[in-house]
Amino acid sequence: MVELENTFPFQSEAEEINYYRNERPKLFQYGIYYERLLDLESEKPIGKERKYYKELETSLHDDSKTIVEELKYYRLDSAEKDNIWFVKKSEKCNIFAVIKALYMLQKYLDNKLDSRQIEDKIADFRKLEWTGLQIEYVEELTSWKETKVINNGDVTLKELHERFQLFFEVNITDFDGTSHDIMERQDPARFCNKKAKALQDKQKRHRNKP
Repeated sequence: MVELENTFPFQSEAEEINYYRNERPKLFQYGIYYERLLDLESEKPIGKERKYYKELETSLHDDSKTIVEELKYYRLDSAEKDNIWFVKKSEKCNIFAVIKALYMLQKYLDNKLDSRQIEDKIADFRKLEWTGLQIEYVEELTSWKETKVINNGDVTLKELHERFQLFFEVNITDFDGTSHDIMERQDPARFCNKKAKALQDKQKRHRNKP
């Protein structure tokens, strides 16, 4: 595959960047992840399993500290170095695949160190409560679905509601009826507009800081 990549005639720099930045990591992250997973499980000593996984978690943390610049670039979805990093022969063309694999390893180690159900883990933290209006809540979830920001839109409102309730305390008495009301009113995006104004107000305050 690497040989094919090295000889493949990309039609433009944008196409080449998109491949190394976005498409290649979708496959390579799993190769990196499973290679690391095979090593850590096959080399696992007998006894003191929790200590072993804790040491691996520390090692993962230390590894991430060596790529702080790359992590920041990934998290901020930056682009100014794309034409340097995500091209043929670049030493960093795999960096997003590595970062994605490290996130997967972190989840694996989290589960090994605490295998409780997600509901039990969430119970360790302070409960967060939805204090907005019921109609605002339903509009929020509907906007997530319609903008396809969750599973590319392959999710139902019921699934979003059930998952949201795992993390937040929500008191909704008539989800379907409220959803119908939103579609019938003249301004279906009332809450979205309210959020937009709140962000604009914050932006003004930020710009006016001394």
